[in-house]
Amino acid sequence: MAEVAGFNHFGVTVSDMASALAFWRDLLGLELLGHGVVEYDHLDQIVGLAGTRIEWAELALPSGGRIELFRYLSPDGRQLDGKVNDAGKTHLCLQVRDVDGLLERLQRAGVRSAYPQPVEIPTGDWRGFRCVYVFAPDEVVVELVERPVD
Repeated sequence: MAEVAGFNHFGVTVSDMASALAFWRDLLGLELLGHGVVEYDHLDQIVGLAGTRIEWAELALPSGGRIELFRYLSPDGRQLDGKVNDAGKTHLCLQVRDVDGLLERLQRAGVRSAYPQPVEIPTGDWRGFRCVYVFAPDEVVVELVERPVD
């Protein structure tokens, strides 16, 4: 039977690799596994575009899985300015320790957040979790969540 076996990676198309790496690697502290430029027929087929030339970077998530950054050198893409409530907009949720400290560090570096501090969820299955949305380069929505201390 075909089934989902687990999480592999989250891909993000970026407009500027240096800014993206400054956020994902330098501010969030994810390990850079590789970085380069590729032009592959099989990649053209996978993404459904002809003549792609892609700068890529791959970063490791501590609990497994990866963040994959693509910057299309050709063909050119367009900049979208989607809001968090627009259909098709996605977000990545990262479980963190010390959400207050991480948010403060991100804000000092100029990263925008949807709310000035983490919000504690008062009810339901997520009761006690503290969450905040931050915006990575290209307006990628990243939710930071801290589990309650048991």
